[in-house]
Amino acid sequence: MRTQLPNGPTLTDYNVIVYGLKTNSWSRLQGISKQYYLSGVWGIFMAGALHWIAIKTLGSESCLLILDLGVKNYREVQMPKVENKNVNDMCIVRFEKSLSVLEYHHHVRIDVWVMNNYGVANSWCKLSTVGQPEVIRSFVSIRPMA
Repeated sequence: MRTQLPNGPTLTDYNVIVYGLKTNSWSRLQGISKQYYLSGVWGIFMAGALHWIAIKTLGSESCLLILDLGVKNYREVQMPKVENKNVNDMCIVRFEKSLSVLEYHHHVRIDVWVMNNYGVANSWCKLSTVGQPEVIRSFVSIRPMA
């Protein structure tokens, strides 16, 4: 199944500039040579970095794009092995002290994936599956709290 391009911005549409409180100065993040399509406008901040679900090109697998603001670089981490390859049907959230991916199966269920070891691709595990109650029309805006 091909990955659908999100309607969101591409990372190359922007200049990535970081303000350092210690140095009281701005610096431009260098070395982003690939064009990433970001799923959503806002990244999730955790462990000194911003995180997005992203894809590079049409038909490619999605990845977790991590912009480390401390060392001012970026890297990719493989996503969990989800059933639904459409990045528009996934979102990344912070769940307690872990990164989590919510995989939406519209009008059926949400699969909750958690990265057990931060930054380690093979540490993703499916934490739970939440079935959609009949009384709720859509639960796309549901996020785990604890």
